[in-house]
Amino acid sequence: MMWIKGIVGVCLLVLGGSVMAAAPLHHHLQVTLQPAEQRLDVVDTVTFPRRGRFEFYLSAGLQLQVEGASLVSLAEEKSRGLRRYAVTLASAGDVVFRYSGSLPQGSISPEGVVLEGGTLWYPFFPEHYLTFDLSVTMPPGWRAVSQGRRLSRQYSETATQVVWQAPDPQEEIYLIAARFSEYEEMIGPVTAMAFLRQPDAALARRYLDVTAHYL
Repeated sequence: MMWIKGIVGVCLLVLGGSVMAAAPLHHHLQVTLQPAEQRLDVVDTVTFPRRGRFEFYLSAGLQLQVEGASLVSLAEEKSRGLRRYAVTLASAGDVVFRYSGSLPQGSISPEGVVLEGGTLWYPFFPEHYLTFDLSVTMPPGWRAVSQGRRLSRQYSETATQVVWQAPDPQEEIYLIAARFSEYEEMIGPVTAMAFLRQPDAALARRYLDVTAHYL
């Protein structure tokens, strides 16, 4: 099972430098997590800088529909649990990828969610870096962590919604979620955060102090 109970996570939100000179693909993701059903629903609007053909991979457990480009299914690798596709664009612009379903066992569970590039939970274009903004809706009491900056958070009795943004090129997108206890502190221009599986102010203090030391 991918989810590791009791794990402690600290996320630093810093402004990083560019990884590559060429314009990356931008992903605007709207994600709904359903941990009890071990599934997710996603609308990912990808901005392409030029026309042409682009190949990508997506988990075989996700049912896909595309708007704004022609879609071809190229191959399915059952042993690796993935499908390879290609989209062809007549011009530069946005393409909408709508998909939903389940991922490899343990990626999404009632205990927590651990998604990364290798999970293929979003269209992965191997020849391109990416930037993204990520809106996550999940059960009440849950928290979600990703790269970059957290732009907003809304907590209610019916749901939690957070928005993360990574404006600098990345190799992949991480999404980690659970019923975390959250601690944060401003360290100059940086917000340091600690997300713990159990409330522990003293442990969070140690992690935040270590973060401050390395900054």
